Amino acid sequence: MSFLGAIGVLVALEASNTPAVVTVESDSSCPSATAVRAALDALGGREAPRSAAVTVRSRADRLIIEFVWPGDAQSETRELSVESDCELRALTAAVAVASWLGILPGTSLVSYPLGVPSPEIRYAKIVPLPATTAPVGPLHSDPASVAPLLSPKAPSSVKAGIAPKPRRSWLGIGLGGSAGGGLVPGLRVELLRERAGAGFALGWMTSTLVTLPRSKTIDAGTSSWIRPAIGIAATATWRANRVQLDLDLGPLVGLTVAWGRNYPTNETDESVTWGLTGGMRLQIPLLSSQAWVELRVIDWLRTEQLQHEVLPTGPSGSATLPSLEGLLSVGWSFAI
Repeated sequence: MSFLGAIGVLVALEASNTPAVVTVESDSSCPSATAVRAALDALGGREAPRSAAVTVRSRADRLIIEFVWPGDAQSETRELSVESDCELRALTAAVAVASWLGILPGTSLVSYPLGVPSPEIRYAKIVPLPATTAPVGPLHSDPASVAPLLSPKAPSSVKAGIAPKPRRSWLGIGLGGSAGGGLVPGLRVELLRERAGAGFALGWMTSTLVTLPRSKTIDAGTSSWIRPAIGIAATATWRANRVQLDLDLGPLVGLTVAWGRNYPTNETDESVTWGLTGGMRLQIPLLSSQAWVELRVIDWLRTEQLQHEVLPTGPSGSATLPSLEGLLSVGWSFAI
């Protein structure tokens, strides 16, 4: 055998001795990743043939399970109808994962549709001891041959209600039209951090908003302005089947920059302003992203004016900037 051939054999042997790792993530506490992991371990099947990543997404009465082998660009998904019981949802997800990995033991579960509570659970054979003996349990000469006993309840130490609620972050970008002193295109970028529950999520969001300039004719010239802003808001999301409703409310700070054109002397000025913003959004969740359409309202609390000054007599014309603005946009958010 050549030297390179020997090296190849050693590398192959080392790879075969490396234990496979199956990671489980969940976007909800019903079921949590801890509960799914515990239910998967309780199935008692053999080790996974190779490492894999599993993501469980809860959508009301459905579970979307995404499977990815390391190195594969394309993922696989399974969508299951489930009951509202969090522990049964964890068991359902675990059975789907074990089946996909090829490690589901044939003697562990009675065959009934996933997500539907079974009226009867079959257990491994129990052989009672004589009445004079206190302990009662399964008798097997070979411990390895004992089939695990399963009930639809996950172990009490990993109840979904005890596990911490998972947190997720989303990076989103939206394009749309802004109204208020004229209709102009607008761009919005946001970072959302949320803690998901069974049917809702609470969190916070920071965002930035910028539009193209607006203009007003004052006297013989034209005055233009922009008002980019940065804000932070509290968010609440409700899930209903395949659609989510998101509401947010919070303060924002803007920088108004104004300049003149076609005046005898054109000048530029800026001013800091502040206000409140609230938005309502309809979202369609996908595997690791979500599409949305949003209606947003901004109320600027500081009054600002554009003025055309004629020296030495003083201002000869002015216009108050709009205090209310609206933004209708469509966008996409990605899990990070």
